[in-house]
Amino acid sequence: MVKRFIINLLIFISPPILVLAIPFFVLFKSGEYTNLNAIIKKQGSGDKKYFFGLAYTDPSRYYKYQLFLKKEPEIIALGSSRVLQFRDSFFKSPSSFYNMGGTIQHLNTLEKFVDLIPAQHHLKVIILSIDQNWLNLNLLEGFGQREGDFDKYNYPIGSFLPNSWDVYKDIFAGKISLSKLMVNNTNDGYGYFGVAAVMRKAGNRNDGSRYFGEGENQQPYSTRFQLFIDRVVKTHDEQFKSGDSLEYKSCLQQFSRILGKCRAKGIYVSAYLAPLANCLTEELQKDSVHYAYMRHLGDYLKPVFSTYNYPLQDYTELKSLSMNDSEMLDALHCSEKMSLRIWLDLGKKDPDLLQYADIPFLKKSLDENKYKFEVFGY
Repeated sequence: MVKRFIINLLIFISPPILVLAIPFFVLFKSGEYTNLNAIIKKQGSGDKKYFFGLAYTDPSRYYKYQLFLKKEPEIIALGSSRVLQFRDSFFKSPSSFYNMGGTIQHLNTLEKFVDLIPAQHHLKVIILSIDQNWLNLNLLEGFGQREGDFDKYNYPIGSFLPNSWDVYKDIFAGKISLSKLMVNNTNDGYGYFGVAAVMRKAGNRNDGSRYFGEGENQQPYSTRFQLFIDRVVKTHDEQFKSGDSLEYKSCLQQFSRILGKCRAKGIYVSAYLAPLANCLTEELQKDSVHYAYMRHLGDYLKPVFSTYNYPLQDYTELKSLSMNDSEMLDALHCSEKMSLRIWLDLGKKDPDLLQYADIPFLKKSLDENKYKFEVFGY
């Protein structure tokens, strides 16, 4: 009787076990479910280079905040994913820099990070990349919650079942190669954690900057730009909620409060409004009802920054950098090459930053560059 029960039970549970076996293999073999603190330890010490690129969860805030505490940088790039192309190679002392990009989606998360900077810190400079929608009160409060908290981390095993379905979808879409997972992928001197990192080298480097992956951003114009433009202009999606009824006062007050906290902690802030692709700017300017506010953001913000003697540059329109869309990864994201141009321009307009940059070396690296989007390779 017991034997028959066991046989029937095995018959009953075998199909779901077999179904879940492949996602289990993918998620654990790729390092997608590797303990995050172990990854932080590896990226925070030693000379080996790693790519950390998860496909199904995004603990960016905790992961980067812990590395910020561990590395104790003197200078950081801070903002959304639009500042992720700043590299440690941009700086005289590469080890003095860390990229905190991808952690800030609105002013509330910016203020929380500043509050969490320890009283005893080594941070001297924040290069702050400001997204235009941070001053849009219509931006959904929940926007950017996927990235989690700076000081909390939940191991993702609880999301195994929904992730399993996503794994199958990606396998059938050709995004995951089981054979590639089975091959030892560490012979090139790099370590890889996460499906995106293993499959196409997409992920965060040790310095916090991000390589978007092999084969990415090589798509035709219609894919890289037009689909995003259509999404914004036609739907006014949450990332660019229409701003026809904005009240700036509370946002500016919060910005002032944040800058005051930086000043109290002895941190210098050099800020800029992040560039938009020309093709996106042109579309937004056609809609004078919903997006007229973007033309005046610099005018609103500069007096606030001037109060603390902090500089603010407005790079919203690429013409301010004498650039076109060719060095944009997509409608929102600068390439590494364009990010270096921004860094050089910030140094040109703000002498306080020059002590951190070897300008002749950077200009030579840019002039002799052989890549389309990168300057220092991946």
